[in-house]
Amino acid sequence: MATLSRTIRKAYWRMSISKMPKTIIAYALILIVIFLLGGGIYDIVTMPPPYWVYGGTINFFYPSLGFQLLGESVIVMILYAIGTAGLLIIYHSIRYVNNPRQAAIALFIGLTFFLIAFILIESIIYNYKMYFYG
Repeated sequence: MATLSRTIRKAYWRMSISKMPKTIIAYALILIVIFLLGGGIYDIVTMPPPYWVYGGTINFFYPSLGFQLLGESVIVMILYAIGTAGLLIIYHSIRYVNNPRQAAIALFIGLTFFLIAFILIESIIYNYKMYFYG
C-alpha cells in the first residue's frame, strides 16, 4: 500500500511540473471519467455481446439493471459526452460577456445538449432497463 501512495504522489508531482496545458489534462480526465461511468471496466472484464436479439429485432439495451450490452455502453458513453459538452459550452459562455447575443446562443446550445442527453439517458433507464415492453 505504501508503494501505491508513493507512485500516486510521484505521478501527481510529474503532472504538476509538466509543460502540458492544464486544459488537455482536464479533458483527458473527463474522458476517463466518462469511460468509467459508461461501464468501460465492466465491458473489458465481462466482454458482453454488442446486441441482443428479441422477437426478431436487434436491441442494444438488455432489460435488466444487472446486465449491460456493449452497444448500450457505447450509446451511454456518447450521451454522457454530449451532456458534458453541453455543460462545458455553458461554462464557456461566460467568456462572451461583452457580446450578450453570442453568450445567449452558447448558453442555449449548451443547455440543449445537456437536456437532450439527460432526457435520453432517463428514457433508456425507464423504458428499457426498468419496464421493458419489447
